[in-house]
Amino acid sequence: MKLKFLVIAVGLVIALLVLASCGGGGEQDDPFLQPDEQPAPAGEPDDGDVETASGGADGSVTVEIALPPGVSVDPVDFAIDGHYAYFTDSTYGLVIIDIADTSRLNLVAWDETGEAVPGELVVSGGYAYIGAGKLIIIDVDPLESASLAGELDTGGDIGKFVLSGNLLYTASESEGMHIIDVGDPGAPALVNSIGGSFSGIDYADGYAYMASDAEGLTIISVDPPEDAGIVNIVGTTEDSSSSDVKILGGFAYIATADTGLEVINVSPPENAEVVHSVATMGNRADKLILFEGYAYVYAADNTVDVIDIGDPAEAGISSSYPDYAGNRRIATLGDLMFVLEYEDGLKITALASE
Repeated sequence: MKLKFLVIAVGLVIALLVLASCGGGGEQDDPFLQPDEQPAPAGEPDDGDVETASGGADGSVTVEIALPPGVSVDPVDFAIDGHYAYFTDSTYGLVIIDIADTSRLNLVAWDETGEAVPGELVVSGGYAYIGAGKLIIIDVDPLESASLAGELDTGGDIGKFVLSGNLLYTASESEGMHIIDVGDPGAPALVNSIGGSFSGIDYADGYAYMASDAEGLTIISVDPPEDAGIVNIVGTTEDSSSSDVKILGGFAYIATADTGLEVINVSPPENAEVVHSVATMGNRADKLILFEGYAYVYAADNTVDVIDIGDPAEAGISSSYPDYAGNRRIATLGDLMFVLEYEDGLKITALASE
């Protein structure tokens, strides 16, 4: 797979797809790094120059998104929906940017006390679902009048979550799993809960897959949600604690503290078993993203390992980057990956597969 890097300034997401398919420059040496971050060839100095002009030799376009005077941001989680970019922010709560017109930006504050610290973010159907201790739901349609729609306090930290249909499934180290009906965003309601300590979650075909510090992977049948129950617990290699999980094609990919990436065959869930593990370069893998045949494994030391999972049973590291993830957040939409960066300025990069 080849990836071409384009930094968004104007144009709809469809325009990014057109740009990505048109070529216009040399191929990137690597599917993850931006042109200015490519390692220098052996024996040649790395002068650290950053290409910011449009139409560079590599076909890239680099434009920063202007923030209002005096505004600085601290991105926590990041999502793309349509032609809008969203990220939770420790100062403003929720930041929304129209990537078709980057001058249209909205800072949405829902907590006047400043006590709610935003974390996990999912955007769907005109609403942003935010974990900030409790569940907070923001009506984001239209952008200019985004406002609080509803909230649910479960009594503790709601943790991470995924949304499927009208049901939101949570994973909390202190509260286990909650199933929340968000069919009415103004009045979210708790449907069921399962005890445990979970640090990551994904959903597929009537099952919730839970990463656990203590037990590796816990598989819960959630169909129907009122009768949810544990159907299997799969220990990881060396009984390593797990921090994140993603499901793809009948396999669970688990980010673990000690072994890096674990691959578990979950078809069927009742007979799930570990089929492969990949030792990552980063220290304590804690976040995982799957995109176009690769697993991007984030570690606590900001290392990102890119693992080829084309053949799950033979998965292996394609490349590894130390000190990459510190000020970057990742989101995916279809066959595009977006990287949000904030250091000397704010910019969003689209990685489009050819």
